Amino acid sequence: MHASDPNWRGTAASVRRRRRHAAGVMRCTGDLADPITTTAAGRDMAALTCSSQAVGAPARRHHGDGRHQRVLRPATAHYRLARSLAPGISVVHQAAASGFDRAALAYERGRPSYPDSAIQWLVQRAKLTDGSVVVDVAAGTGKLTRLLVASGAQVIAVEPVEGMRHVLAGLVPSAEVLDGTAENIPLAAGHADVITVGQAFHWFDVPAALAEIHRVLRPGGSLALVWNRRLLNEPIHEDVSGIVDPHRGATPSHHKTETWSEPLLASPLFEAAHERSFSNVQRLNEDGLVDRVMSTSFIAALADQQRQGVERSVRDLATRRGGSVALPYSTDVQLFRRSP
Repeated sequence: MHASDPNWRGTAASVRRRRRHAAGVMRCTGDLADPITTTAAGRDMAALTCSSQAVGAPARRHHGDGRHQRVLRPATAHYRLARSLAPGISVVHQAAASGFDRAALAYERGRPSYPDSAIQWLVQRAKLTDGSVVVDVAAGTGKLTRLLVASGAQVIAVEPVEGMRHVLAGLVPSAEVLDGTAENIPLAAGHADVITVGQAFHWFDVPAALAEIHRVLRPGGSLALVWNRRLLNEPIHEDVSGIVDPHRGATPSHHKTETWSEPLLASPLFEAAHERSFSNVQRLNEDGLVDRVMSTSFIAALADQQRQGVERSVRDLATRRGGSVALPYSTDVQLFRRSP
């Protein structure tokens, strides 16, 4: 049975792993229902503690009251080795660094997930097994990371924004979470079978990122890009664009393919292998639509008064549409093979 089969649930070993993980349901003292504040999410979530008995989860610090605190590892042995191999300096785009740190909780609440069919197709095409190592780069709050865990592979999440990392570490305890960027991945050469990037490749310095991804992938490994692409000709997306686009400025967009897709396709380091699109619809109430829009990097980075004006416009839009909306997306999965 393959991952494309609707009844696919992974190998027997991965099923056992998921059962063990499910037996330790996580409970967090951090509250994802908290409103967006001007305080950076990295500071808000620094005290996030999770009660979990998941088998195989990364290291935790034990407290006297029986709780376990997730320990982030910014300097593991393979991190230090990778830094000695790839000492280049990379800088996160200012809109991403400030906006996503401030709006990490809104991002988790408001951003769409990916369809099961898209993940199953990716798992099959990338030939993921229990023995595979997957590195999810620019992992955010783990929207893609948590879905890859179900494949049974060892999943490592790399994320440069502190607020995002803390939310990710609390919500996906079975993934190892590292501080790093696409241009400077904290892993040794040939460490990964597959590298995934969900909704983030347009932020990268493409030539530098491709060289680094090529280094970390083993020979014959795969790079997978996963996108929830807004269907901009749909009326609801046109309305949302009318609210947010005046604030975009020069912020990168994955719709501007000339900035990321063309350099990727022209690179001798990778060759296109497979591509497929899947339908995806996100249904949101008024608060959900607010989170969806306010988690946009350049909106979250605005001054308080400007953000409040955007929020009022979004709530007016939701009211005009009866208090709930359906946002249609095309989930596009692109698979590239590492060249020798």
